[in-house]
Amino acid sequence: MGLISLNKISGNYSDVYGNILSFFPTWKKKDIVLTRIPMGLSSYNFKLDHLPTQKSYLYKQYKKKKLKDMEVKMLRFFNKFNFGAKVLFSSPIGRIEEWIDGKKVVINSVNWILIARELARFHRECRLNHNDLHAENILQTKNKKLHFIDFEFNGKLDPSYDIANFFCEMMFDYDSKKPHKADLKRFPKLDQIKLFCGHYLKTGNKNKIMACAKKVISRVPESHHFWIKWAESSNTDFNRKYIKTRKEMLEINFDKLVFM
Repeated sequence: MGLISLNKISGNYSDVYGNILSFFPTWKKKDIVLTRIPMGLSSYNFKLDHLPTQKSYLYKQYKKKKLKDMEVKMLRFFNKFNFGAKVLFSSPIGRIEEWIDGKKVVINSVNWILIARELARFHRECRLNHNDLHAENILQTKNKKLHFIDFEFNGKLDPSYDIANFFCEMMFDYDSKKPHKADLKRFPKLDQIKLFCGHYLKTGNKNKIMACAKKVISRVPESHHFWIKWAESSNTDFNRKYIKTRKEMLEINFDKLVFM
């Protein structure tokens, strides 16, 4: 990740510094350091450092000129339950969020349990699904605290689907050179699924845990169907390859893969 040359930005907005100064009118351009973050489909994202105060923020500049009132309201809703980066300032051009000083979560045995517990809290307190939970949307700070981000696909509470979708997303590495490719070896094994369900449900009851595992695996095809439909809405090279992969996943019997 490096400093971006601003003349490489395309779209309706190029005056990034000017837009930021509209949020912080007392700041000076020379005191701002911008680092481009290579992520985001609907916005240009930057780490914004203000040298005099030594404070960092996330600046999102929208690629299309349209109001994002509903998105901002949604984020502020999740903020109430301590999910996501807090929205500090917002306008039709972009927004400023707090900077979460964390890295993409590493999926290991300890974090597996933490994710299960945090997803349970998300469902319990927000009464909604995340629907796009994967490693790139979970940040972990130095104190091991997890932060769910990117709530664009949130929807009606349906826990078994949300967990199934998370398990499916485990097969993809969106930071790799082939983000559209799925690796079946990365799909959770039965012991991992039972461990996740046990901590999600806060129970050691083997029958309840197995019932949860079976219900979750039964929802796997729905995840593939959803992302196929999503990808079909835009004819890009990634989407075409992603559709092919997801359709291949529909040919796999995940129930047999996990339980046999």
